[in-house]
Amino acid sequence: MLVALDGGAGAGKSTLAAAALAATAGLSVITGYDFYVGFRGQEWDAMTLSEQVDRCMDWRRQRAPLETLSQGREASWQPSDWEVDDGRLEDRRLRCDPTWW
Repeated sequence: MLVALDGGAGAGKSTLAAAALAATAGLSVITGYDFYVGFRGQEWDAMTLSEQVDRCMDWRRQRAPLETLSQGREASWQPSDWEVDDGRLEDRRLRCDPTWW
């Protein structure tokens, strides 16, 4: 089963997912934050809302682990590096076993 939560930043999606899905049902949570692209000031401000939506997340990179899990295989991915906030990825990899989800 795949459950997707959508909403604005700070709306409580991750908190709800951690509390309701992970803690109660024992499911894995893959956050969109791991696939954030990162933009800075003027570049972001110059975009339309539609462009911001299209470009803030690396949807292709997010799709790969979800497809892998749907095939019953362990998925891994590199999360976005929030410290640099420019689209670079962290050196570590996160993993999700399909039996957890």
